[in-house]
Amino acid sequence: MEKKKIYIEEDYVSFKTAKKLVKAGFTQIPRVGMEATLYDKKGKSSTYANYGVMYSGLSEGYIPRPTLQMAKQWIWEKYKIHLEVWIIEKGVWAFDFFDKNGKCVDENLPHTGWPTQAEALEDGILYVLKIK
Repeated sequence: MEKKKIYIEEDYVSFKTAKKLVKAGFTQIPRVGMEATLYDKKGKSSTYANYGVMYSGLSEGYIPRPTLQMAKQWIWEKYKIHLEVWIIEKGVWAFDFFDKNGKCVDENLPHTGWPTQAEALEDGILYVLKIK
């Protein structure tokens, strides 16, 4: 029996989420080897070889295109909030989040109802950015 993928480290945030992350201070240029993954002004994803070598920062109109896991890690580093996603039943995912002491940050949690782990995590990221 083949095991199903449970990690979503290669799923990228949407353009909408990337813009909100940048507004909140996210500046890390995501790289896969020597290639950077970015969004252009219109939200088209682009990959550039040697981008980090050629440019010290982001050039006009481009924003980072981080993976969901990178965004989750950044939220931990910036806000000290651990975002957790889990499956409730087949096809129903939920998220909640805790501070560095393990205390639930939002009394309305858990938030449930997403059909995929990636959607639950992305909406959890957006929710944290909204309340911070």
